[in-house]
Amino acid sequence: MRARVRKPVMREDLWAAGSRFLPSGFYMVCGLTVVLAGWWTWKFYQKRVHRTRLAGLIRERLIANESIQNDIQNRLNAIRAQDEPNWDRIRTLDFQVLIQELRDGSLRAKTVIHAYQDAAIKTHQETNCVVRFIAEAEAWAEARDTLHPEERGPLHGIPISVKECYFIKGYESTAGLTWLLGHPSEENALIVDQMISLGAVPFCMTNVPQSMFSIQTSNPMFGHTGNPHNTERECGGSSGGEAALIAGGGSILGLGNDIGGSLRNPAALCGCYSLKPTYGRHLSQINSRMPTPYNCIWPKSVGGFLAKDLATLKTAWKCTWANLKTINESGWTGPEDNDIISIPWREDLCSQGRPLLIGYYLDDGFLLPHPGCSRVVEETVILLKSQGHTLIEIQPPDIETTIRLYSGLIFADNGAGLKESLDADLWDSSMVATRAFLLFSRLPSFVQKICSAVVSRFTKVKITAPFITGKSLLKAMDEKDQLRNDYLAYLARLGVHAILTPGAIMPAPPKGTQGEFPFGIYAYIPWNLFNFCAGIVPMGEVSKTDQSLVRELPNTDLFYDYLRRFSDGSVGLPLSVQVVARNFEEEIVFRIMEDIVEAKVKKDKNT
Repeated sequence: MRARVRKPVMREDLWAAGSRFLPSGFYMVCGLTVVLAGWWTWKFYQKRVHRTRLAGLIRERLIANESIQNDIQNRLNAIRAQDEPNWDRIRTLDFQVLIQELRDGSLRAKTVIHAYQDAAIKTHQETNCVVRFIAEAEAWAEARDTLHPEERGPLHGIPISVKECYFIKGYESTAGLTWLLGHPSEENALIVDQMISLGAVPFCMTNVPQSMFSIQTSNPMFGHTGNPHNTERECGGSSGGEAALIAGGGSILGLGNDIGGSLRNPAALCGCYSLKPTYGRHLSQINSRMPTPYNCIWPKSVGGFLAKDLATLKTAWKCTWANLKTINESGWTGPEDNDIISIPWREDLCSQGRPLLIGYYLDDGFLLPHPGCSRVVEETVILLKSQGHTLIEIQPPDIETTIRLYSGLIFADNGAGLKESLDADLWDSSMVATRAFLLFSRLPSFVQKICSAVVSRFTKVKITAPFITGKSLLKAMDEKDQLRNDYLAYLARLGVHAILTPGAIMPAPPKGTQGEFPFGIYAYIPWNLFNFCAGIVPMGEVSKTDQSLVRELPNTDLFYDYLRRFSDGSVGLPLSVQVVARNFEEEIVFRIMEDIVEAKVKKDKNT
């Protein structure tokens, strides 16, 4: 049988075959190009329409805010000539005296609300700290005045400002996210209801950055909040609106929260008082807004107070903890927060008794803070020794490991939740560092390593990837527990009761810059990671000598370039110290804070 002979395929035949398909392939590519161009055009159009809608909502919100503020201003102007001298007196009263006069009827709650509405409007005009005045506040105060003295709560008639992340019925709580405008809350946050049950009167809502992980208070709706000591400087964040209002005299007590320094950083930068409580003894976060659709695995956000002085801060916490116990005993059937433990105030831990052994450090062993931030720690050491305490220098926690664990756990979803919220929103300068991290977290691992290697040439701060697998997450939680337990064991060996640290890594930087300065949280995150409690005490201001010493800081890290640039012109800005104790030992923090204030008052009188 003859074998079949294959005819060789000539090059000309291949060209002829290909040429028959060329027109159809060309048309397919053109068609795909048109489809993709149309899709991108449609997406761009949708985004443009969405931004236009958001801009309209912002205008509506600003108009509504201005209308309420003008109504309040007009009512105050109508009675100013008669009542203003009394307003000035009210704002200078000690907190305990103010409470007593409200409870016994010497002062009307309505008059006190007027005094602080007037002061808040003035502070807001200087710093842009208030995003909404509560129209019903005056009526709520009038209702307080009708109560029999025996029905009046421990905070009867006290005006309280509220960080805008907390729900207030009938008002939008956006946490700085523009796309949440137009959705007023249907109920109060649990802590707002608890403050009302104590007799307090919420009267305004304060500015919040887009991301509550940011320590710059700014958002696309309301802009930057300035520091009352210098309105061209940052007020800190994310509870910066509260700190600016309180430090400027526009509020006596405010509600904020803290997941990485958000109560302490603004208090330190603005010169007021705050306490980050232990998670479990905190103000409830039920019905509060976070920038992500779900809570972080760890650390947890904790609610707390900011106050103009230490006595106000201490009284607010004592009343709250006592109220939690009363609620439990009375069989209250409202919404409960099962994460909060009812631990009443323990006076024996706070009262003057045996001297304490207090450890301190001037820097975290990783980056040197502004010289003024270290100086006030050294001065506080001397003050505490004069109060009979023993002070020893100790090692700080391992900050490199702390940073890696904190950032990896905060963004354990690879930043998906935050990205989901922000993709639907406008962006501002408070998001510079957050946007960079979100971009980094989505890069392939080999690109992340390249980026880390490049960054390491400029700073020893390492960029680390989030713990996005179950195995890495469990391993990180175990490592976090071991790091905390090792540090607790170290403190136990020394016999240390509490720790004294700088209240911030630098004074308030220029407005609009802190969003690009992620180093600012390093003074705070060990205590969030360990679930320790920590308080802020103002201790003076930046001196010319402090500022001259900035030039002597090393030139070995990008951090110091930022520090020198942002510290320029900081003379006169507030400086603070941070007092830290183990979890559920808030009374010890208050005792040390009181000793600091008492010793400082004595020193100031003598000089």
